[in-house]
Amino acid sequence: MSKGRLIGRGGAMLAVLALAATGFATHLWAKSESQSPILAKTGQRDREATAMRIYKTPELQAQLKIAKSQFAASPLASNADATATIDRASEALALSAAYYAANADAARPFIFWGTNAAHSWMGLDVPSSGYGLDSPDNIYRSATIDGSGKYVVRGTVHDHAPAQETFVVYRGLPGVPGSMNSEGHMDELAGISTDTMVTDAKGNFTFTIDADPADGRVNHMQVPRELKGMMVTIRDSLADWSKELPYELTIERVDKPDPMPAPQSEQALVDKAVNALNMTVPFWLNWFENYVYKKPLNDVPTPWKRVQGWGMTQQGRFSLQAGEAWVITLDPRGARFFDFQISDPWTKAVEYVEKTGSFNGSQVAENPDGTITLVASPVDPGVYNWLDTMGLHVGTYQVRWQGLPASVTSGDGAVRKVEIVKLADLAAHLPQGMRMVDAKGRADQLAERRKTYANRLR
Repeated sequence: MSKGRLIGRGGAMLAVLALAATGFATHLWAKSESQSPILAKTGQRDREATAMRIYKTPELQAQLKIAKSQFAASPLASNADATATIDRASEALALSAAYYAANADAARPFIFWGTNAAHSWMGLDVPSSGYGLDSPDNIYRSATIDGSGKYVVRGTVHDHAPAQETFVVYRGLPGVPGSMNSEGHMDELAGISTDTMVTDAKGNFTFTIDADPADGRVNHMQVPRELKGMMVTIRDSLADWSKELPYELTIERVDKPDPMPAPQSEQALVDKAVNALNMTVPFWLNWFENYVYKKPLNDVPTPWKRVQGWGMTQQGRFSLQAGEAWVITLDPRGARFFDFQISDPWTKAVEYVEKTGSFNGSQVAENPDGTITLVASPVDPGVYNWLDTMGLHVGTYQVRWQGLPASVTSGDGAVRKVEIVKLADLAAHLPQGMRMVDAKGRADQLAERRKTYANRLR
């Protein structure tokens, strides 16, 4: 047994004990007693603990107060739902800034899980984080690298692999100087996914990241040599929470710096987090106002293709009057991974563990023809595919198609019908045979979400 597995088992035990109070422990125990932890590792806990200390410092809390005032000054804050969600959105962004600072060591890189629902594990109580239409079905992880270094990433499958695994190298955290290209967008420098990389029979893989050409190496990402502080962003796209687990990932810098730089002091990390929050809030407010809110209201336009070619997506906004629902019918187009999420007016995902704030292809009830009809509304319409807006009448959304068949080369036909209807008239706008639920059925559905979400807390 490797040293990493020995260290990790202690983290798994702490995770099980911490989760006992939430009702997740029984399901988690069966998974954990015979396998090493995937996410609940010592390195993860150490960085989360550091980030929580950073988050609570007077310096970051002062910057958070400024951030809240910036949100409040945005023209988007003119409605009650946007005003009511300023705190949750800005606080999540501040925690993300603390995560960024706690894992910003390119000499000692670590693949860190930093966008997630509130959770208690390994002796920590961690609030929710996330921003920018974060998907409930993606496990977002990241590592910091320098272009002058040479890195090896290894991925190991446990039980069932994610529907898709993607790796994209960005210049840095969104909004931090140097992270944007000349057009003002996040600059994707390199990318690779399990759709294109070479894996073994079980799906395990190794790939390299450095400034040199591949020169015969398979699974290689070439990055600019002169850049420092780049972020490798990783998405484990889970199409089925009940069985798919994230890859166990490690990253190693194989050309150790000589001399090895000393770790940054905690005060330096606090300063880094404060600066990150200072830079990212204006960036995201600009993105909200000039991108998301420029999309047509209450519509899902034809999806656009990802820059690195690993799927299609679309984002936008909705606004409902009292007594209205938003009905969306989509074609998954054979995608291995499909999801639709509701987010608040500031693009932070609404509650998705305790509520149905999102659906993926395994959670949803399909129509007889294979299409999917979803109903978004602030109140429960009794439809199985209810996108619970968390009581919000105004918000944002994102829909994703990933792992598409080679024959699907555009988004044409992916969106079948989108309409605003009166809740009183909803039945007339639903496809024949639409699955409905009563109070017990909804409770069972939510219990299954809680149970299956717990799979990733190990």
